[in-house]
Amino acid sequence: MRFKLLLPITAMLLIPSVILADDAQQGIKAVLHVTSVKQEEAPDWCTTGKCLATRFVVEGYRAAKSPNEVIRYVLECVEVMTTPDGKITVACVRVQADEDYEVRMLADAILFQTTDPPKDGAVRSAYGIKSQREEKK
Repeated sequence: MRFKLLLPITAMLLIPSVILADDAQQGIKAVLHVTSVKQEEAPDWCTTGKCLATRFVVEGYRAAKSPNEVIRYVLECVEVMTTPDGKITVACVRVQADEDYEVRMLADAILFQTTDPPKDGAVRSAYGIKSQREEKK
């Protein structure tokens, strides 16, 4: 019985960037300019063969406190789809390079604001911050 309770908690600890809908109102509002988007398989996530995972890596920047500086980010989100039914259980917001997006800045993640709900009850994930640095324009 204890093992059944620990499993969901452990899973949530392994996915720190998963944000539930109610958490979307937290964080600081900002605008992130996306400069690069990369998509690749994430075989390290689905080792049981019962799911497929896709890793999205996004690079971008937002204005810093100083008018002559920006903060550059490398972000990551992993989308998970169960097999063989093809149901997405963890969804990532799709973004494009050379576009501005309204976001919520969290301590270790960035949540892209969208009005589109995740499909079929999937949980929408924020993009975890892999790196950030301040630099002059």
